[in-house]
Amino acid sequence: MTYQVAVVGTGDPAQPDRYAMAYLHAEGYARLDSCELLACADIVEENAETFATAFDIDLSHVYQDYKQLLTETTPDIVSVCTP
Repeated sequence: MTYQVAVVGTGDPAQPDRYAMAYLHAEGYARLDSCELLACADIVEENAETFATAFDIDLSHVYQDYKQLLTETTPDIVSVCTP
């Protein structure tokens, strides 16, 4: 079985001390054969798009509103990486 993963709160890659958690979570999931990154959300759309590009998430699964993410996708796991 492959678990579908979503990340909420991708952070700003220009500020490493503020985005490491989401990227560390995603790197961990990417190492697992049983997990696939499905979607991401961040209130700053550009941050979410950068994250999606880094982890090969389809840009149609990039959201500014986590509620919309949860309505339009069906992740098995959600990593909440907000302060």
